[in-house]
Amino acid sequence: MMPDVHAHYTDPAFDADRDSALAEALESCSYIINAGWDVPSSAAALALAAEHDNVYAAVGIHPQYHGSSDDIAAMAGKAAAIGETGLDYRRTDMEERQRQRDMFERHIEIAKEYNLPIVIHCVDAWGDMLGILRHYRPRCVLHGFSGSAETAREAAGLGAYISFGGRATYPAAKKAHRAIAAVPRDRLLLETDAPYSPPVPYSGRCGGNMLAATAEFAAGIIGITAAQLEDIVSANASALFEINI
Repeated sequence: MMPDVHAHYTDPAFDADRDSALAEALESCSYIINAGWDVPSSAAALALAAEHDNVYAAVGIHPQYHGSSDDIAAMAGKAAAIGETGLDYRRTDMEERQRQRDMFERHIEIAKEYNLPIVIHCVDAWGDMLGILRHYRPRCVLHGFSGSAETAREAAGLGAYISFGGRATYPAAKKAHRAIAAVPRDRLLLETDAPYSPPVPYSGRCGGNMLAATAEFAAGIIGITAAQLEDIVSANASALFEINI
């Protein structure tokens, strides 16, 4: 088994069966990084991690959400990572983009203060994202990667890990296919982003039991077996999150 490095089990989609959904996921995943997207969901992620073995919390404020970075800093000591945070420039003006950059940079400072990796969301903001990575060189993963193969190579060269989820398995996701092939093997990670974006051939709510389908698809692109890729992903996740299971 390999870890799911990005999921959202505090999402309302799991309200009816959260414990059983996590138990099912952990039958397929060695551990789960469960990410918050604002202050309440980050606090809930910490609570869930305290209740379940092999579930770890990432605390942060998604760029499309608002909240106090001071609250995130107060939770950091109990977290395995900071995030998710980052930049999302869809339908934004210059003022909003500056707000996102300021919040993202503050999250990086918190991560460095607590010696934690940072989980990054990026959409339509790759120029600014790469500039920030060059400046800060954080220990980080670009989750649900949506950039080009060239961007993947540059980010990996700056020390970032690159993570792909179910969307990367879609036949029309040619850019993601090229990016998977471009990422150095020692920088590659996989995720579910549960409950979102189930991989082919699944539909509906995504969960940890579907991670193997993404691994099989990515392994085919790279030209190795799924078992070999699972070993690579496990080693990379261990190096990033300093979790050994």
